[in-house]
Amino acid sequence: MSSNIAVSYAECSARERLALIVDRGSFHEWLPPAERVTSPHLAQLGVPCAFDDGVAIGRATLSSRPVFIAAQEGEFMGGGVGEVHGAKLVGLLRRALRDRPNAVLLLAESGGVRLHEANAGLIAVSEVMRALLDVRAAGIPAQVSYHAGTYLCNATLYFSCYLAERMELKTRSTFIHLPLAPAQTAEQAYDLASLPVETMAEALRWIVDQMTRGETA
Repeated sequence: MSSNIAVSYAECSARERLALIVDRGSFHEWLPPAERVTSPHLAQLGVPCAFDDGVAIGRATLSSRPVFIAAQEGEFMGGGVGEVHGAKLVGLLRRALRDRPNAVLLLAESGGVRLHEANAGLIAVSEVMRALLDVRAAGIPAQVSYHAGTYLCNATLYFSCYLAERMELKTRSTFIHLPLAPAQTAEQAYDLASLPVETMAEALRWIVDQMTRGETA
């Protein structure tokens, strides 16, 4: 990886992120777009497919150490996980159990389950998480790198942006995580972040005001 390149994670494609993270020229992709492994469900619905189903997986080296790595493509279906997408991730993790790389890295940019694939997508996500836990239990460090939230958070944001575009609305969308109120954490056995409701309400009013003015801070 070159340290003198100034780029934005959010603006990079999945493969650009991989190339910038691992050792130069070391990434070898499994099931690349040339293999044309696509979702059977999207085709049935008449929805455009991607020849990699929105995820790149493979092996590489990081500081000369062997790693397995995957990156989701947020530009395709919001990075949503479908049957094939999930199967590629599960295959990567199961191969890690066999080949024992130094680490497994997952660069997540996902809206969660791909709504078009319903149960198949839910099953795929559960299999990915189970495989991830198996890899960790085997003593192989496996880390998910989250970007802009995951699952329902991104799904809500992406879907609201999609509807605004399709309906030609001049609407801005955002998704904001809020902590619990102090009263909600008082009886917990462990510390949780909290803020007074009044403080959160004031913050939300400020955010809405900035969005409606078209300003950023």
